[in-house]
Amino acid sequence: MKKSDFSLIAVAALGYFVDIFDLALFGIVRVQSLRDLGLAGPELLSEGVHLLNAQMTGLLLGGLFWGVLGDKL
Repeated sequence: MKKSDFSLIAVAALGYFVDIFDLALFGIVRVQSLRDLGLAGPELLSEGVHLLNAQMTGLLLGGLFWGVLGDKL
């Protein structure tokens, strides 16, 4: 394996790690953050689901956009 191959794998792994770390961190702080914003009960769950869906949509669109861009380069 050449040095450039290792660099490519390292950059891809770092990007994957950052995405997964973001998801994990948001899962840990989501409820307390929404409570601090004044949400409670069913509204807390509803807004938490909306935020998680927005985050997943962003991951999907970002992966598609940057994947296509990376393939073209």
